[in-house]
Amino acid sequence: MARTLFAFAANNHWFVEQLDIEAAYLNSPIDRELYIIPPPGYSSVKAPAGQVVVHKLLRAVYGAKQANFLWAQNCHNHLTKFGFITDPSFPCCYVLKDKSGSIIAVLGNFVDDFYLVCKKVRTKRIIIDHLKSAYTVKIIEPNSDGVRKFLGMDVRVKLLRNGSTASISISQESYIKELVEMHHISVGKSVGTPLSPNFYFDPAEYPLDATAEGYNQQVTKFRSIVGSLLYLSLMTRPDITYAVNYLARFSTYPHPIVVDQLIRVVNYVYHHQNFRITYTRPTNNSSGIDCYTDSDYAQEITSRKSMNGYLIQVSSNTTHWKAKYTPLVCQSSTEAEIQAMVMAINELTWYQSFLRFIGFIDSSVVPHVHVDNTSAISTVTNGNFSPRSKHYAVRCKMLIDKFKKGEFTLSHVSTVDQLADILTKPVTPKVLDHITSRLLDHSAN
Repeated sequence: MARTLFAFAANNHWFVEQLDIEAAYLNSPIDRELYIIPPPGYSSVKAPAGQVVVHKLLRAVYGAKQANFLWAQNCHNHLTKFGFITDPSFPCCYVLKDKSGSIIAVLGNFVDDFYLVCKKVRTKRIIIDHLKSAYTVKIIEPNSDGVRKFLGMDVRVKLLRNGSTASISISQESYIKELVEMHHISVGKSVGTPLSPNFYFDPAEYPLDATAEGYNQQVTKFRSIVGSLLYLSLMTRPDITYAVNYLARFSTYPHPIVVDQLIRVVNYVYHHQNFRITYTRPTNNSSGIDCYTDSDYAQEITSRKSMNGYLIQVSSNTTHWKAKYTPLVCQSSTEAEIQAMVMAINELTWYQSFLRFIGFIDSSVVPHVHVDNTSAISTVTNGNFSPRSKHYAVRCKMLIDKFKKGEFTLSHVSTVDQLADILTKPVTPKVLDHITSRLLDHSAN
């Protein structure tokens, strides 16, 4: 949701503000009678022998099971009282409309971090004043490098003369440096790809030789590094999404060969830590949705499952991507591509609703899906359905019906320009450079 708000603000040249609600949970009264034992030295009351001093809670302190729910409820009541509305499908996003029904503000609620996007600066000030009437609100200002920290991202906002948003770029340089320091990783020479090209690993060919104690330590460290990289790939780095997803499959089998590849991914992001996603208004004023889907057929050498991926751009800005193995073993490349399209179309159904809810697109905008498999395209556009397709007939029928209803359009894209290609396989440096140059801003390097 955060990336979509960044793209929305930059595309429309609206005003933005990043807010932090201090001690957020303590704003909510506790909903039941609850007592806690205070930490040593906190209470001046001495209890009789064999007894302990307890304190009755008045507020939902951090650590209480219901604290998060009570804060969300408190925040929701305060925002809706002001006039914000939300939707059960997007409970952390609020919009404010004027009397004519036009959206004039969008607020993203990330627990105690708010991101506010407003059409007018006056609206922004009024909303902030309303929040300050109930909470202790801190406006996050950029540091000396022009960076604001938000959800582990380094956010840089360029403004127009009137103070509205010209562009927003996001990266995670600080996060990457902390990752390397925390795990005491020795960074070597720069590499051109996260994984070695065409790298695949079969545990059956490489037995793991480790003591029980050594194994537990290796697994713990491996999982910790993978978890850190997963967050990085989810937030700002689609170029490592495939590599991290693939290596995560071996979280219980940290063979030295796999560990070397994991360190290679860290090495790659460290030497390319300034890669950024930049959101701006496109020069052609494009307001459409482009979705690239791809699949690497029978890639996983042990289960022979296919890796599927999709990447979504709104107004030429990259906002959403995902890579995932198929739940079933596909029996042809066409079936694998169909499965990738199903995954993407299912996500687009929800994502379109969100874009319309915040006013990013109107109801006339139809997603355009780019696929590099002509057989899969023919199956959907022409309804070419053969007896060999019976076992995935339901998925095909769903796509055909949605296509005929005009819920999405479909066209062929060359493999060279298939942006989702890096989400499904370990590509060569040439391919990676070509695709990342269209997704990530390299100018900072």
